[in-house]
Amino acid sequence: MSSTFLWRVFLATAFVQAIGSFLYFVLLENETAIQFTYTATKTIMVFAPLALLLCGFKMPSPTKGKEHGRSLFLGIGSGAGIFVLILIVYQLFFSVFAPYAPALFAKIVEVGIWEYYWIAAIGISLVHSLLEEYYWRWYIVKGLETHLAFFPSLLIGNALFTLHHYLILSQFVSLPLTFLLGTCVGLGGCLWSLIYRKTGSLLGAWVSHVFADLAIFIVGYFLVLSFL
Repeated sequence: MSSTFLWRVFLATAFVQAIGSFLYFVLLENETAIQFTYTATKTIMVFAPLALLLCGFKMPSPTKGKEHGRSLFLGIGSGAGIFVLILIVYQLFFSVFAPYAPALFAKIVEVGIWEYYWIAAIGISLVHSLLEEYYWRWYIVKGLETHLAFFPSLLIGNALFTLHHYLILSQFVSLPLTFLLGTCVGLGGCLWSLIYRKTGSLLGAWVSHVFADLAIFIVGYFLVLSFL
């Protein structure tokens, strides 16, 4: 296949998570349809990069880095900082978040995970964060770098990463808060891209992302409890 065709396919796959999240978080209401769409989206995110690689799309190896120890150190340090910051913000601005607890609880019930919330929380924090680092930091940002310089690749890749979170947040909070929190997520994505670039290892970005996701699930749980 020609490099131009593969590049166009790559660009199309950059919107997979945003389209998927719009379907399973915004448009669909049936639990079975939501879970099917969610699974299909994540499956494409796993296998689209591999399919393009087999077809000749040029990408660096995601495991080429040799600074795994440094990456882990940066990941733990930044992740712990993010974890604490999220919990502090929740405590300081609880009155801002509290009105959104009913909508959060309704969405959790709608997607069918309330009965095994902590299993889902731990699984998503560990597995889904790894998938997103593989997909966004390696596949999308590094893929963009095959045609663009690092800085525009960083901005474009993490803007698309942020778009997915804007769509999700818009279902729970006001538009100003959606923009604020979503942008914070985007800044986190930029940080994880920089850790990956600095060390050549996804380990630190993944660990830091796990800390962030766990903090968000903790906040979500206590926010729901404040409503029930």
